[in-house]
Amino acid sequence: YYSMIVIVTLTAAVMIAITLYTDIRMRSRKFAMLRACGMTTRQIMFLIWRQNIVYPIIGGVCAVFPVKWCQMFLEYVQDKIVSGEWIAENGSWKHEWAYDVPFNYDLFDYNVKRTLLIIFAVYVVIMLLVTLPQMRFIRKQSIVQEIERSSF
Repeated sequence: YYSMIVIVTLTAAVMIAITLYTDIRMRSRKFAMLRACGMTTRQIMFLIWRQNIVYPIIGGVCAVFPVKWCQMFLEYVQDKIVSGEWIAENGSWKHEWAYDVPFNYDLFDYNVKRTLLIIFAVYVVIMLLVTLPQMRFIRKQSIVQEIERSSF
């Protein structure tokens, strides 16, 4: 079980790294044009850092909503069962699917906040590992060579 989690995590980490590296490499011509127009290397780096931090923050905030909606559904099922509304007079279930719903679980009992913080921290580490070499590349890149480089 844990080895599968590690493999999936490593695969996701590699995909994130490839995506970030490719994104910056594809935009290097635009960065060179921004530098040619007077934007400093520090301003370009701030632009990249801001973009790479804002997306996981938005993702972390939005990840709480599905958990909350599922928790509300479980509480709704529990209320219907406890009140006896979904149980027939002979003791059987009116809705058979409700029997399989784990309505007594609390989804926020599984440390959702801590999990989101760990995922965010892993993302920041991966972003640093990929972005720092690219920052070095942007600092050393020649504006003229990058603009005149063939896009093929």
